[in-house]
Amino acid sequence: MRIDFYKRYQEIIDDYNQGKEYRSIKEIFDALVVLMGDLSEEARRAERENLDEDELTVFDMLARDKKITDKEKAEVKEQPHVGC
Repeated sequence: MRIDFYKRYQEIIDDYNQGKEYRSIKEIFDALVVLMGDLSEEARRAERENLDEDELTVFDMLARDKKITDKEKAEVKEQPHVGC
């Protein structure tokens, strides 16, 4: 998911740097505001899941395209942290 945020950010910056006429500065700014809102939601999700960013990344990779129950989610979170 964080790769998607980076790609979106990079596209916005590339559009700005290329000076595409069809996108005004306001449209580019609006796109950045939306991106920041999405990043804020992701930070709240990490807090809600009681995981730091790295742990949330691994958790997302494990759960990607899988339906997991709340019990399974709790079991994953209880596993010992490598390198802690």
